Amino acid sequence: MNWRFKTWLVLSGLGLVCGLSPSALRAATVTPGPASLLLGWSYASSNACGFGIDRATSLSGPWTTVGTVPAPLTTYLDTGLQASTAYYYRVWAYNAAGCSDYSNIAGITTLAAAPVIQSNPVSQTAVAGTNVTFFVVASGATPMAYQWYFNKTKVRNQTASSLKLNSVRSSQGGNYYVTVSNSAGSVTSSAAKLTVVSAPKTPRPQPGGPPIIILQPPVITAIHRSGGRAMVSFGGATGLRCTLEYKDSLTGSAWTPLPGSVTATGGVASLTDSNAPPAGRFYHVRAETAQSVP
Repeated sequence: MNWRFKTWLVLSGLGLVCGLSPSALRAATVTPGPASLLLGWSYASSNACGFGIDRATSLSGPWTTVGTVPAPLTTYLDTGLQASTAYYYRVWAYNAAGCSDYSNIAGITTLAAAPVIQSNPVSQTAVAGTNVTFFVVASGATPMAYQWYFNKTKVRNQTASSLKLNSVRSSQGGNYYVTVSNSAGSVTSSAAKLTVVSAPKTPRPQPGGPPIIILQPPVITAIHRSGGRAMVSFGGATGLRCTLEYKDSLTGSAWTPLPGSVTATGGVASLTDSNAPPAGRFYHVRAETAQSVP
């Protein structure tokens, strides 16, 4: 609310009314960060007790008094602003007898918001020959550009918020990270380690012997959390019908099943916990059917 009052009465014993307006008001962005603007002005008199600062997001207002400073200060730092937003300012002087007229209006646009990593890529263990996907979640002014790296070397043609590796080999094991950039700056994610393990050997039945029933447990390769959801990725043998179960404490004896199932196809499959807490939940994948090898 603009509490600025104005009176042109000369009150006995209170000094002269501030009839001289502040001048040469200017504004500048403050780095680093888009959330602050620094104002400065001139005042050619000594009868002011202080200065009031008005702000608006349009030249036509409405204007709001956002602060005051005591004389003889002629600067003001305005914080907590929105990125990439135009702001307009005017300043007035005051003393016990009243207020001056307004200064000139100074307009300026705050800086764009530099990228901030909200969710880093997560380390994974994958069976050789399966697919792997890394994710990053970043906020900031758009457009944002992405570049993925493997062991400090650029991964060609991987310039999206996710990195998909198909049919991984042992030579692809190592550290993966991504840089995110926009017009205001850049940021680098933490590194996620990919560990590639050999696929288990499948036993074969002996001639004349009984068939071997194979139930190779699925291997969880990644857990990606976003917005109250947890997507659990895993590898499993073709034909296994898999469901997701969880515990909120490893000391608990029972696993709680989640709705939904998926039939594994030999690559990476996934199931989702739609009501996951931010952290502290443990998962395993149950294989509900088995294959027989003739």
